[in-house]
Amino acid sequence: MRALLILVLISLSACSTHGVISTADNLQPAVSSPSVMINLIQTKRYSLPRDAHPKLQECLDFAVKEMQVGETCRWDHKNAVGFVKLVKIDSRQCHIMYNTLYYKKKPKYWQTTACWSTGVNKWLFT
Repeated sequence: MRALLILVLISLSACSTHGVISTADNLQPAVSSPSVMINLIQTKRYSLPRDAHPKLQECLDFAVKEMQVGETCRWDHKNAVGFVKLVKIDSRQCHIMYNTLYYKKKPKYWQTTACWSTGVNKWLFT
């Protein structure tokens, strides 16, 4: 029974955090069922609402199409505020951007790289 509970919690954790942007911090090492559950609850509590994701994507799209190195795009949605700063365009013409998100009074910082793919004829973000 305990093994089944662990598998269910891990499955829920993996499924529910796919594509999630969360400002949760101080997560526990996932060594037990309670720690996995605590992490899942914290991540969900501080997850950016799905309807805010298009605002972030609009800003990223604007950055690769219109911005110059050093410029920043600001987006907001309800109680979330974010910034995308274009920091570099490398020799392959990939755009390196720093992202900042403030949600539920917590910050999150990460880097995004966008490279043009001639195979699919669009920007691919990593």
